[in-house]
Amino acid sequence: MEVYKHLVKKPWGEEYCVFRNDQVSIWLLKILPNQKTSLHCHPNKKTGLILLDGKAQVNLIERSFTIEGFAKIMLRNGMFHQTHNNSNQPIYVLEVETPDNKFDLIRIQDDYGRENSGFEDSKNWRKQVPDFKISSDKKSTFNNFTFEITSLEQIFLKDVNPNDKIMIIDGCGFIQNNDQKLCEVGEVLTIKILKYLKQFFKLNTQSKAILICKNLK
Repeated sequence: MEVYKHLVKKPWGEEYCVFRNDQVSIWLLKILPNQKTSLHCHPNKKTGLILLDGKAQVNLIERSFTIEGFAKIMLRNGMFHQTHNNSNQPIYVLEVETPDNKFDLIRIQDDYGRENSGFEDSKNWRKQVPDFKISSDKKSTFNNFTFEITSLEQIFLKDVNPNDKIMIIDGCGFIQNNDQKLCEVGEVLTIKILKYLKQFFKLNTQSKAILICKNLK
């Protein structure tokens, strides 16, 4: 689908796809100061959000809360949500979408008049896509973060911070004795949670994840 090859201009900033396979896509959002996305949901896909730096307010229908610095949240399919940058600096958010369908979108409130409209059409797409992509060929860097595609087995051999994150992109994280699967594609976990779960469940050594490490300044 052509949209995955373009930078998509939004009234609140811009976004583009930094990784995609047949199960999941990952988008990098740049939200400008004092701007916010629509209050929207994805009826058929779950969403993981990782705020790389700064502070953002997440608005749901019944409540709002603030996330800061290298924080992550998971949103089930059909959950209405909105990300508000109420600071004076741009913020960058990774959006992990499973299954891969950018047009699975319903908007109900929007400061820019896009209520009940679908995803931006091609007049908002730009061919000048930034260089940052996540690739299996090599480690990638963006701002103060390093991204690496690796197996879960290899992650346990690395010197990583408990607050570093993984995004599962192939297979599941763990398998129970009755073959039930835990932490499937699209899940975002901290290293701390990953290590905790390993005490109770069998690690799926063949599964793949993107490891995100915050570099020490």
